[in-house]
Amino acid sequence: MIDTCTIQAICVECGDAVQTTVDCVPLGKFLLREQTVQVLFYDQSQAERDVISGFRSGPYLCGDCWRVFMAEGEEV
Repeated sequence: MIDTCTIQAICVECGDAVQTTVDCVPLGKFLLREQTVQVLFYDQSQAERDVISGFRSGPYLCGDCWRVFMAEGEEV
């Protein structure tokens, strides 16, 4: 039985594909919206949880693009 899944999200800004490995059962629950990413993947880093969320929802910004986006917002 496969216990882990490798998933990826593609940054909408730079096009980089970022992968992370997760447990398949919590991923299924997350995809079915049974629980939040923070509850199901509490042991994953914030960056990994961002990939998981991007995998489900589509729009995703990698860490580098997110920092640029936030810096641009501070200049306004």
